[in-house]
This record gives sequence, C-alpha cells and structure tokens, in this order.
Amino acid sequence: MRAPAKVGLVAAGYVGAFLVASAVVAIYIASTSGPDRQTYGAMYDFGDSILFLAVLAVAAVPATGAALFFLRPHRSFWLAICVAAPAVAVTALVAMIQYVAGQGAAGAAAHTAWSALAVLRMVVCSWVTLTWFHPFQAH
Repeated sequence: MRAPAKVGLVAAGYVGAFLVASAVVAIYIASTSGPDRQTYGAMYDFGDSILFLAVLAVAAVPATGAALFFLRPHRSFWLAICVAAPAVAVTALVAMIQYVAGQGAAGAAAHTAWSALAVLRMVVCSWVTLTWFHPFQAH
C-alpha cells in the first residue's frame, strides 16, 4: 500500500470517529431535551462536550492503531517518540514542584500564574492518561 493510501485510510478513520461522536451526542441531546436542558444549558453543554470527547477517543482507537502500524518501519519516528516521552514526563515533575511551591508563596503574581498553569498541565495529563490507558486496565 502506498503512502497516500495509508494517509487517506487513517484520515478516513478519524473522520469516521468524528462522525460517530457527533451522532452519539446528537442522539443524546435528542433523548434528553426538555425543560432542564433549557434551564441548565451551560451544564448540559459541558456534559455534551465531555461525552463527545469520550466517544471520539474510543472511536479513534482503530485509526490511531492503523497510523502506528503504518509507522512501524520508520525508525526516526520511534526515536523521536522515545525522546519526547521522557521530556513530557519531566514536565509533570516540574508542574508538581511548581504547584507545591506556589501553595506556600505569599503572592508574587508571576509565581501564582505559573502555579495555575501547572494545575492545567496536571488536569490535561490526567485526561490524556485516562483516555489512553483506561481500556487496558484489569477490572
């Protein structure tokens, strides 16, 4: 299979995942329409967004698997991943230290701003970790 066909297959998989997620959210919205959805619109919108992201993450697994399968023979890609993964892991340690140090700081504005960004990094990392590794945990 040639490279354009592989890219097209992976792209079609991601488009399909997007369409599946959109359809699930549309069905959910249709089944929960009522006065509560009108009254508490912002909360429902946030829940709809989380549902969309969760379904998209699950539906995109085959496309991501295909992309990684097609990238198997490309050693430079895997070397780049081997360098990037520890770098991202180090940012987790830095974010934790920054957050803990910010809790005791008495008010430097820049320090407080960096502490807020550290929390954001930790929250994003948690969502990514749950999305990627939750299906593989033993129950």
